[in-house]
Amino acid sequence: MNKQLLSLVAVLLLLPLAPAKATLINGTFSGVVTGTSGAFPFANGASVTGSFGFDSNFFRADSSGKFYTSLQDSSLFFNVFIAGQQLYGWTPQSGGLSIVMDSDGIPISGGAGGAWDLFIGAGGLLNFGGLNNSGQAQVAYSIPAVPDAGATSTLLGVALAGLAVGRRFLR
Repeated sequence: MNKQLLSLVAVLLLLPLAPAKATLINGTFSGVVTGTSGAFPFANGASVTGSFGFDSNFFRADSSGKFYTSLQDSSLFFNVFIAGQQLYGWTPQSGGLSIVMDSDGIPISGGAGGAWDLFIGAGGLLNFGGLNNSGQAQVAYSIPAVPDAGATSTLLGVALAGLAVGRRFLR
C-alpha cells in the first residue's frame, strides 16, 4: 500500500497541472468628472466609478509591450457609473469595445460607440460623447492580484509530498 501511495505521489509531482483555460481579469476604477460641455447630465466633481474585465488568453502583444484585446473576447466589458448612476456598459458586441492594456492589464487607450461614445486615454483619462454634449473624467485603475497557476501547482505538489512522507513515518 505504501509503495502504491508513494508511486501515486511521484506521478502527481511529475505531471504538470494544467492551469484553467481562461484567465479572467477584473478591475475597478474611480475618479471624478473633470470637464463637461453642452448638456452633459453630470457636473464637474461628480464621482466616477466603474469596472472592466477581460480574458488574458485573448491578448495580442506588440513589440512595445502593449496588449490588445480581441473582439472575440466575450468576457470583455467596461462599465461606467457617474454619481451612482450607470452611464453605459460597453462590450465588443454592443459598441465594438476595444481596449489597449499595458503589461499590468491597465487600460491605456481604446474606445467604443453606443448611446455614449467612449474614449479611453493614457493616465486614466476617460471621455464620453453624446449628441451635442460630452464629459471628461480622470480615474485611477486597480486590479486585484491573480494567483499564479505555477506557484499553486508547486504548493500542491509540496503538500502532497509532505502528506506521503508524514503518513509513512508517523505510523
